[in-house]
Amino acid sequence: MKNAAAPQPATWFLYLIECLDGSIYTGIALDVAARYAAHVSGKGARYTRTHPPARLLATMAYPDRSSALKAEYRIKQLRPAAKRLLVAQLSTHAPLIIRTAIRSNPGSVYNAQFISVLRTIMEAEQLNIIANRLVDLAQRATELRRYL
Repeated sequence: MKNAAAPQPATWFLYLIECLDGSIYTGIALDVAARYAAHVSGKGARYTRTHPPARLLATMAYPDRSSALKAEYRIKQLRPAAKRLLVAQLSTHAPLIIRTAIRSNPGSVYNAQFISVLRTIMEAEQLNIIANRLVDLAQRATELRRYL
């Protein structure tokens, strides 16, 4: 008899943080909000202890740790301007690409798969917005605790 509650593989996230000095930190985590809070509190990576985070720029989901690490390595090889361009493309082009794909060939099976992938990207971007808001709330809560 198989176990009905078999563990699901964990989704790993790659995240980019803009630091107060304008630099960009790239990392991976299972829980981005918790990891960002650790960076903000000074208990995260050594880099963010000396370059405090200003804001979470982007998150991207990966099916496993290995693929997240490979993506992290590729992004860390980019220059800061290329990282910023990547962040801008993630947040602005997905809706336009979906509209263009639908208009160009609405009945295509490949088009349907493409649209499905892009909708997933858009949902991830919406989750990124929510994650940024949660991180902001966590920062505010941390600041309020200082006064209590």
